[in-house]
Amino acid sequence: MRVLLTGAGGYLGSALAEALSAAHEVRTLSARTPPEDGALDAALAGCGAVAHLAALKGDECAADPARAMAVNVDLTRRLVGAAERAGVGSFLFASSYFVLTPTDEYARTKLLAEEAVRGFRGAAVVARIASVFGFDPQGRGQEVVAAFVRNGLAGRIAVSGDGSAELDLVDRRDAVRWLALLLGRGERPALTLDVARGESVTLAALAALVADRLAASGAPRPKVEFVPRVGPPPPPRRADAAALRRVLGPQARAMPLGDAVAEFIAQYRLAQPR
Repeated sequence: MRVLLTGAGGYLGSALAEALSAAHEVRTLSARTPPEDGALDAALAGCGAVAHLAALKGDECAADPARAMAVNVDLTRRLVGAAERAGVGSFLFASSYFVLTPTDEYARTKLLAEEAVRGFRGAAVVARIASVFGFDPQGRGQEVVAAFVRNGLAGRIAVSGDGSAELDLVDRRDAVRWLALLLGRGERPALTLDVARGESVTLAALAALVADRLAASGAPRPKVEFVPRVGPPPPPRRADAAALRRVLGPQARAMPLGDAVAEFIAQYRLAQPR
């Protein structure tokens, strides 16, 4: 099947492009500057599915809300329309579990984009992706894990506030595998699900886990210290992986978080200058 993938140059999209190419013909489309309708029509010619990952992230949305609307919302609406004109049968949209507590411009634009995808006349999946992490040579991905590992190797992990803030952390390989499996499994109206472990970890517990895994890797065990929080605490959000498990069955099983953190540490240390 020919698949149009947007966001193929990003942290998650680049890995998804590689995974999809094993079974599909992947056509990519850059969306940092939203293409005209004619370019969308040309890109979708002969495609059976769309995987739409392109989006501005949180800091970019806050800095330029108008551009956030153009890229995250208007492009999604136009892509949905173009996919319908091209007779595309399936539309996979990468949303975020941040929409569970839409307190910033990024989450609000994702919610509006979800509405557009739910209007798609074919089968669609709205995938609300949790906090993805995994080693990346360019330093992209979940910043908290990377910061804890980097600072832990320097001897000290600083945890903001009392450490009670929570994350649902997903290894990038699991997220990519699940998205690839969801492609073509959409429903009408759109199937909305959380692409997540469904198990949150507090920052305090994550810091302790990173410290343990660093020590197990042969590095000195770092100190874990709690520092005053700057700004308000993040709103609580809990992903629910029940729908993902219902759709994918045993294939929805995630890598144990401790194993994923240990592999991140090993890859990070190998990449450091000797």
